[in-house]
Amino acid sequence: MESCIHNYCSEANKRVCIIIPSLNPEYNFPDFVTSIIEECHCNIVIVDDGSNDVSNHIFDQVARLPQVILLRHYVNLGKGRALKTAFNYCLGLGEICGVVTADADGQHLVSDIIRVVSALRDNPDKLVLGCRDFIKETPWKSKIGNVLTRNFFYFVSGGIRLRDTQTGLRGIPVAFMKQLMNVYGERFEFETEMLLSAIDNNYQYLTVPISTVYCNGNRATHFNPVKDSLRIYSILFRRIVSQFVKFIFSSLSSAVIDILLFSLLFYVICPICGIPRLFWSVLVARVVSSFYNFFINKTFVFNSKMNKNVFFHLGGYYILCAIILICSYYAVRWLIPKLPDVEIVYIKAVVDLILFVISFIVQRLVIFSKRERY
Repeated sequence: MESCIHNYCSEANKRVCIIIPSLNPEYNFPDFVTSIIEECHCNIVIVDDGSNDVSNHIFDQVARLPQVILLRHYVNLGKGRALKTAFNYCLGLGEICGVVTADADGQHLVSDIIRVVSALRDNPDKLVLGCRDFIKETPWKSKIGNVLTRNFFYFVSGGIRLRDTQTGLRGIPVAFMKQLMNVYGERFEFETEMLLSAIDNNYQYLTVPISTVYCNGNRATHFNPVKDSLRIYSILFRRIVSQFVKFIFSSLSSAVIDILLFSLLFYVICPICGIPRLFWSVLVARVVSSFYNFFINKTFVFNSKMNKNVFFHLGGYYILCAIILICSYYAVRWLIPKLPDVEIVYIKAVVDLILFVISFIVQRLVIFSKRERY
């Protein structure tokens, strides 16, 4: 079987393997695989992810089909692990431009799989996503879950808006597939980690509209709406918390630089040069510390690569700083008569804390947004 696949893969640079992870498939699964073979003419790697004994005869049928290789987990390890098992096998095949992953529960039409295969062949350096529209005939739980997840992903990803973050129909370039072998996640959360990893590694997304199909009320899916959703949201939450902690470090280290440089200028450099101490100490220290804060936020906190828009980002950053300063002044001034029994220091601390969070959000979604790359 393996030698046949190697012979089939002799055509250069446009070869794509289709990966289908499967757990306890429906009786019509062999017909689905046969349709892909007839229409798509691609090698198909199927992973039995620890299915029950009742499914053995179904997998025996698909294993006898041409251009199919069957890999088996003898216990259920999760969709993420099944995909990595298939990735590892496909990487061993050699000359392929990437793989297309599809679900075994009937949600993906063969025509849509063909479209994603074609898109990957034409764009072998991009992550191709087959995105559903969720307009009609969508179970309300799936529709609500998708809206919540894509909006949360929009914030966590730094302004990248995807219509379908949980699609299982994806075209993955071979170079990115190698990186995904070490990405966290063994179950459905792996697909979310894949999207975040694409951002971290500067892979562009290409979306392909596909049909929204739910068979028998989505009965065949193995996605647990509670446990698997918690896994996905925990990944997104950890990402945003990690970035906010970096943002705090950036701000604190900028403050330290500002104070140290001000002290050096005020007590040493300005007296030696014979120039006004307070004005130049404040000005130079603030300019240097703000430049430091800008570049740390751009490269370390928000991982926004340097490019031709750096001056645009710098201008936006200083405009934001000015707006924050003005808002702080007028908010404190407005609150003082409203809260006569509260110390002004406490009022300013609360106002500046709120503005600090707002600054984080604006820098993430506007100043250092990743939308320019997608």
